[in-house]
Amino acid sequence: MVSRCAGWGLAFALGLMCVPKATLGADARAQGDWAGEALGADAVSPSARARVGTDDLLRLRDFGGLSVSPDGRWLAFSLRQARPERDDYVVRWFVAPTSGASLPSPLDVSGGDPIQSYVFGLPRADILSAPAKWSPDGRWFAFRRRAGTRIELWVGEPRSRHAKRVADGVSQVTGFAWSRDGVLVFRTGLNHDLYRRNLEIEAQRGWLLDSRMPLSAARTPEPTEPDCLGASPDPACDVRTFAADIKGGARPATEAEIAALAEELDPGSRVPGAFRGKTGAVGRPRSDGAIAWAENADPDKETGFAPLRRIATNAAGARRCDARDCTGSIRSVGWARGGASIWFLKREGGAGRADGAPRDEAALYEWRPSSEGVRQVLRTTDLIDDCHVRGAVAYCGRETVTRPRHIVAVKLDTGEVRTLYDANPTFTAKAFPKVRKLMLSDFEGNPAFAHVVYPYDYRPGRAYPLVVVQYISKGFLRGGTGSEYPIYPLAAEGFIVLSVDRPEPWDRMRRLSLREVERSRLGGDLRDRRSVLGVIEQAIDALVAEGLVDDRRLAITGLSSGAEIVHYALQHSRRFAAGIASSGIHDQTFLAIVPEGADRTRLMEAFSSETIIPPEDNPIAQLSWSRMPERLKTPLLINAGQHEVMIGFEGIEALRHAKRPVEMRVFPDELHVKYHPRSLAGVYANNMEWLKFWLMGYEDPNPELSEQYRRWRDMKARLEAEVRRP
Repeated sequence: MVSRCAGWGLAFALGLMCVPKATLGADARAQGDWAGEALGADAVSPSARARVGTDDLLRLRDFGGLSVSPDGRWLAFSLRQARPERDDYVVRWFVAPTSGASLPSPLDVSGGDPIQSYVFGLPRADILSAPAKWSPDGRWFAFRRRAGTRIELWVGEPRSRHAKRVADGVSQVTGFAWSRDGVLVFRTGLNHDLYRRNLEIEAQRGWLLDSRMPLSAARTPEPTEPDCLGASPDPACDVRTFAADIKGGARPATEAEIAALAEELDPGSRVPGAFRGKTGAVGRPRSDGAIAWAENADPDKETGFAPLRRIATNAAGARRCDARDCTGSIRSVGWARGGASIWFLKREGGAGRADGAPRDEAALYEWRPSSEGVRQVLRTTDLIDDCHVRGAVAYCGRETVTRPRHIVAVKLDTGEVRTLYDANPTFTAKAFPKVRKLMLSDFEGNPAFAHVVYPYDYRPGRAYPLVVVQYISKGFLRGGTGSEYPIYPLAAEGFIVLSVDRPEPWDRMRRLSLREVERSRLGGDLRDRRSVLGVIEQAIDALVAEGLVDDRRLAITGLSSGAEIVHYALQHSRRFAAGIASSGIHDQTFLAIVPEGADRTRLMEAFSSETIIPPEDNPIAQLSWSRMPERLKTPLLINAGQHEVMIGFEGIEALRHAKRPVEMRVFPDELHVKYHPRSLAGVYANNMEWLKFWLMGYEDPNPELSEQYRRWRDMKARLEAEVRRP
């Protein structure tokens, strides 16, 4: 079992991270670079240098969805790696024995291009890590593969490593599942070629300005690809369901096949009384059809935020598990030992709360319904997720603060953890600086935590500049949400990094309705902003008091919700010497640039605005730079994606017109999360140079950057003149 270590100091806990290295590193190095050989020579591996550089982070091999064959003999997973020189990714699917007796082998076809995720019908640029699905007999596993604009359905054979395309259709495959008799049923969506032809025809008379138009884009907007499973499908949507025999072609699926597999074909469907989503799951049926799931622990009140869930089953003699350990933040659940027991994975915390807050630890449990016995198999500060159990072994993805994701096997009998496969062996040989964990709490008493990463060359008694990174600090400390703020390379440059896992109003949220929860999370309740900023400042105060941090050299950074905190902090605090955000903040036209329809209506309700331009007392107005440009006294860099550049743009222009210290960089063809490797490389360079200039007074001598530093020196001179002005 992985141990925990913690101590107490000041008003919060200070814990040194326990990171086992020797045996795990030896396992990884003994395997060699099997991933590099399969990905190809042009996918250059992370370096063997002792310290982590930004190029190492760019070239990390990322595991995709993990799945295990029904007989427990094989693992299937995808692997992707960025190629910055070509500004693309290489993707491969692998098969490996669960025993670890031999190295993973790639299928005989490339994995195609990464498949992006969609939110509200719009691409976010997140890369999906959807797992493959195994046939009932374990002879094949099916997966989606993107080739240009086509998203196809393929199957791979574990023994031969041969892959073949199931159906040669022009419409994208949106979902698929296996029937009990081994028929592969799949659903289609957008016919992209037809969609583009229809757009060209419509363009002859002008595109209609409607819910398809993303006005937030910097370029002339054009209609976005439709969500074919949404409320208003496009004429180019070809939503049909087919059934395919691996040996033959495809045919229309029968109503019985569609009904039996509706849950897997349509992610929005639910098992009655069960829960699906970020904090719970429904396990795959047992051989007799019995299901194990995590249900709402309070059936009289369904909430939208991290509700307490309780393990239950509809097996013969069905019952709920009433033991304390069976209730909490359930992440996943399923059958173990051939259906004799139920396993489940929880998020827990050292504070001992029933809801597990602040959920900084992972715990694996086993429950035997026949005896009502519940046993903790493993509890760890590492990130453990994506678990699948066969027999008495769980196969999971695992990350530590200093080690990227790798595949491990966990014995249910003993809790022993064994590394099976690691695609980044050079990281096991790297040196890492000291990492310390802080336990914190906000003004409402909600627990939170953060990691303090020391400079590589830390010297006791010296006060260092500090960079705040947000807003999730679980697993490998790569660069915060969106991975734009490279933590270990910053430590190598002499910064202390405070990686904050944002506090959540656990108690208040559980008392709210679904609509109230959404309103609070989207910005309708400014208490959440104050809560996060308060936790950040609490941690900074403690580090300054210890003499670790120079209070005059602080920076705050963030993407998405973290970017909102950056803007809020610079509007309400004068202690930061620099800030970096990954987008603008909501401003007067925020609701207007959201395409009309359900999404705009939802946001107007969340922000309590009956008009497109919110009134002065609205939360949007209270966050708008256009109403208070004079408040920006801190140098602010914004790295925005092209498709989000208009978010808060009038506020940015108001700041520029008022000659406030702001600089904005726009990255082409980027959305909410930066996707292109070259963009990420550019963001890393911008952020490192900005932070070193404002917190360390350093200028890179590269002559190509001379104009950049001239702008920044002028900005600094104006700020210094303002301070001297009476």
